[in-house]
Amino acid sequence: MGSKQDQDHRYVSHSAVSSTPIFETLEARTLFSATDLSILSFGDSITFGIGPGPDQSYRYHLTQALDRAGVSYDMVGALDDGSGFDNDHHAISGARANVSYTSSSGYRPSLVESLRNGDVLESGQNPNVVLLHIGTNSINPAFSDSHLGALDETRALLEEMADQWRDGTFASDVRVLLAEIIPGGRSAEKTFSPERVAITDAYNRGLRGVIDGLSDQAFADRITLVDMQSIRIQDLADAGLSSAKQAQVNTDADAYVDWFEGIDETDPGTNATGTNTAVMLDNDWLHPTALGYEVIGLTWFNALNDAGLLDDGNPTPDPDPTPDPDPDPTPGPGLPGLDGHRLVVSGDFDGNGELDGLYRAFSGGGTQIQLFDNGSVVASAGGYAMDQTWSVTGSQDHDNDGDDDVYWVRNGEHFVWLMDGTSIRAMVAVDGPPTDSPTPDPDPTPDPEPTPDPEPSGDIPELANYTIEATGDFNADGNLDAVYRRTGFGQTSV
Repeated sequence: MGSKQDQDHRYVSHSAVSSTPIFETLEARTLFSATDLSILSFGDSITFGIGPGPDQSYRYHLTQALDRAGVSYDMVGALDDGSGFDNDHHAISGARANVSYTSSSGYRPSLVESLRNGDVLESGQNPNVVLLHIGTNSINPAFSDSHLGALDETRALLEEMADQWRDGTFASDVRVLLAEIIPGGRSAEKTFSPERVAITDAYNRGLRGVIDGLSDQAFADRITLVDMQSIRIQDLADAGLSSAKQAQVNTDADAYVDWFEGIDETDPGTNATGTNTAVMLDNDWLHPTALGYEVIGLTWFNALNDAGLLDDGNPTPDPDPTPDPDPDPTPGPGLPGLDGHRLVVSGDFDGNGELDGLYRAFSGGGTQIQLFDNGSVVASAGGYAMDQTWSVTGSQDHDNDGDDDVYWVRNGEHFVWLMDGTSIRAMVAVDGPPTDSPTPDPDPTPDPEPTPDPEPSGDIPELANYTIEATGDFNADGNLDAVYRRTGFGQTSV
């Protein structure tokens, strides 16, 4: 589970804060409860990666995001390329879905052939998640209808996967996340080709019809499309992409990642004029940079979360029933709300003398950091996902760098996020909550007993295909709310 060098542990700093933190191994800590995931990364060079470093692969960035979220997982596949992370996969540079061929670099079996030959997985591996990015090598910019052949190949691959699913190669509850692939812009002459961008868009638009036309609709129902072509910046912020990197991936200040300059993400087949070298390799027009691969890895992470695969809805029981401090103390006044979130703590996270806010999603474990200047949001990014067994205890400048940090507690153990604007430099163990105390009251006359909140009221309806997991007044409106779990999927709704 997790990375090869860290299959049973996560790393949390117990040392005093310094410019070079020293990390000690602690027992595994689940920040975000999840069913164990057995993930097959399946595809071509976009999945394999390109370049000397481990960060030149989305697989590296995906595992980093899963580790930060405390998700239990195992990457599977018969190949193991890359270092410093759980690197199992099945991806071959140049591979096509259903056409095998020989090139100057050697024989390239199709993914269908590899499946039929039993070359994709090692003995005993039975993935319950497949991340499939395929089609790039089947698109020929010299032929405007080459997307049709690419779609036929992908259809044949999905039919073969359905056969193997029925035979038990994939877990009975497998979920296939199928990418609408990133836009390639390389011509046959290895120059920039806006025509290829347009053909890729046509391929992506045809994938829904391929899924709907599969002969086994029970398998088709297990496929989810993931948009890698038009990725929203806010979704990446929610997954933890830094503000500086958000600016790099977006050349035109709209809501989307710009794989190419001039591209219109609402109609990606038009207006592409050249490479955004922050995310796409210059003079390559096909493969991402390390930052581009980080974008893909975080998008896969979000897709897993959106599919309900990262949260089983069951918080880890507290072995010590002693209650923690009141969860999420009331933050300072004056900060605005955020849709789908509540403001849980304020502090000056960027040292500009103005309060900033940490917001927490009403459901799930998502957090969002917003920086303010003169009352306006100047930066926003997602923090770590922390399930509801974690509570915020306050903010204070823990490491004396001029930025307030965020304190957390879980099961009596205390930690602090060391903040640098919207970035979390580290999460370190501390002895307790913030040490700042309110000025003592010169008159020790006790305050009157607070009036208890009334018991929430209301009836909880049943929902078809869902079971009720928990009830309570989740939004403090005096009405009884409920958490529902979708039968067979682990997905929860409030």
